[in-house]
Amino acid sequence: MNLVVLTGNLTRNPVVKRVAKKDTGEILVIARYGLAINRELSKQIKEENPDMQTADFVSVVVFGRRAEFAEKYLTQGTRIVLKGKLRSGNYINKYNQRVFTTEVLGTNQEFAESKKEEKKSEDEEITDMCSIFSPEDYEMFEND
Repeated sequence: MNLVVLTGNLTRNPVVKRVAKKDTGEILVIARYGLAINRELSKQIKEENPDMQTADFVSVVVFGRRAEFAEKYLTQGTRIVLKGKLRSGNYINKYNQRVFTTEVLGTNQEFAESKKEEKKSEDEEITDMCSIFSPEDYEMFEND
């Protein structure tokens, strides 16, 4: 059985291409994006390095209406749940070297957090950033 279920954040906005099928001329939409998946660390490593964060980075490709969904709704940083199949391949690059690839062929992608949760996270981040500034630390200037 080839089934992959991942939860992570997009590392970049989806790159979308539209290609025509040779036999029918029908347009096929293809989207590719990267997904960063946090890696669980052992308790010992967490204690020794409390600020250490690690992630695995996975390439994702989706086709058709899934690609249109990605183009319309997914952006860098969006947290999603992805279901798909692991696919590997290879090709010869311009230096005549064989390159091996592994990617997830996405069959389903869903938001992992609501807009409300996302907005709350952004508001908390802004509040945290503002808390490092104190009016006493700055001299006020008036415009002449």
